[in-house]
Amino acid sequence: MKLEGPVRMKEERASGAKKAFTLLVAVVLAISVYVLLQEVYFVRELLLFVACAALLAFFAANLVLLGILFHAAGRSVAQCLRKPRMAPQEEVVVNRLLVGSPTIDAAARIGPL
Repeated sequence: MKLEGPVRMKEERASGAKKAFTLLVAVVLAISVYVLLQEVYFVRELLLFVACAALLAFFAANLVLLGILFHAAGRSVAQCLRKPRMAPQEEVVVNRLLVGSPTIDAAARIGPL
C-alpha cells in the first residue's frame, strides 16, 4: 500500500510533463506558422481573399434563401386574396340555369330588400 502513493505521484508528474511538452510544441508551431505567414506576403493575401470569398458566398446564400422565403410568402398571400373566377362558358351555363329557375325569377322581380 505504501507503493501506490509514490507510483501515482510519478504517473501524475509524467502526465503533467506530457501536457506541458504538448503545450510547448503547440505554441512553438503556432509562433513559427505566424512568423512564416507574416514573412510571405502572397500567402497572407491569399488567406485574406479566401476569407472574403467565404463571407461573400455566405451572404449570397442568405440572400437566395430570403428570396425563396419571400417568394413563397407572396404566393400564399396572393392565393388568399385572389377571387375564384368563372370561365365565360361557365357563366353562360350558370345564367341559363338561374334564369329558368322560378324562385330566382320571382326574387328578381321583387328586387333587392
